[in-house]
Amino acid sequence: MTTDGESVSLASLNVCCGMSNSLRPVKKRAAEFCRRLERTDVDIVNFQEVWTPRVQRFLARHLPSFPFVARRTGMLGQPAGGLVSFSRRPLRAVQYMSFRGTRPRAGGPLFRCAVTLGSRLQGVLTFEVSGHRTVVANAHLTSNRDGDWSAGNRYEALQMAQLTRFHRVVQEDSPSPSPAGPCANSPPTCAKSTAGPSA
Repeated sequence: MTTDGESVSLASLNVCCGMSNSLRPVKKRAAEFCRRLERTDVDIVNFQEVWTPRVQRFLARHLPSFPFVARRTGMLGQPAGGLVSFSRRPLRAVQYMSFRGTRPRAGGPLFRCAVTLGSRLQGVLTFEVSGHRTVVANAHLTSNRDGDWSAGNRYEALQMAQLTRFHRVVQEDSPSPSPAGPCANSPPTCAKSTAGPSA
């Protein structure tokens, strides 16, 4: 993305920490992708599913050229929503909004109850890039574990509600936004330039 005539580059990665999968242990994978990120010219990297303080500290140690960190702390000391962003540029105005209250409209009672409770663990992290009048959003929707992406699937209403909240948060943080790069219509990453004063 380009703001004030200067380019700011973003990357986004779900580290898949804490979920049962066939991937190598998260620290082994993290050591490799951090090594590769250190060799890039990326300015900001957004991570999702960083569910423990230990994983966040590991990422920080292996990203020495990204000293600025955006996160909010959850009830157990973990990054709220599993979201943390590392930056080579100073950041400010870090905020987090949970997807609490979003719920599915399909599926049985146990499914709806479990997914509604689980949605409290997801949310959107926003922050400003100091001096660039730019708001960056890092988000993680509730996973569709059915693998069914057809219209009307059990997760559709829930994810649409989460996307609506995501866009509302970005709009509130950017009162007069204009696109500042590949701002996706869905998370995990969005960046918008604002008309307000820079930090």
